[in-house]
Amino acid sequence: MVLENHKKLKFYKSLEIGKEKEEFVKNIFKDYYDSITDNDNYEYDLRFDKNGRSLFVEVKYDYLMSKTGNMAIECSSRDKKSGIYTTKSDYWVQVDSNDKIYIIDTNILRLLCKDKKPIQTKCEDSWNKVFLIDKWDYTNQAITIKEFLTII
Repeated sequence: MVLENHKKLKFYKSLEIGKEKEEFVKNIFKDYYDSITDNDNYEYDLRFDKNGRSLFVEVKYDYLMSKTGNMAIECSSRDKKSGIYTTKSDYWVQVDSNDKIYIIDTNILRLLCKDKKPIQTKCEDSWNKVFLIDKWDYTNQAITIKEFLTII
């Protein structure tokens, strides 16, 4: 999916795209887990269950990272902490415009964000701020799908 003008993207359209990417991630892993369930609050997006254990995952779509070389990690919305500050996920999955996924331990991602200054997003109705993380720094700390499948 290529967005012609991301600056005119409305919140509800962004939310719809996010749900599509969560479904995309679920479909990648559905054959490897006993169940994968959705969650609709700030704590996490997907819960992966296997052999009586659970793994919590945050899924974010970043359609500009392939173009800019940076990953946008949400940290506040409407002047309240959100995203990386409030998630209770174990892992953060970032999906790019080519549907490539990048998986990182959420605590490691928090460390990458620690000394960054939040940037105001430029979408038309956005009240979000993000940390820009160099894609190389993120991918240098990321794990492979194969490694992810061995966690539980």
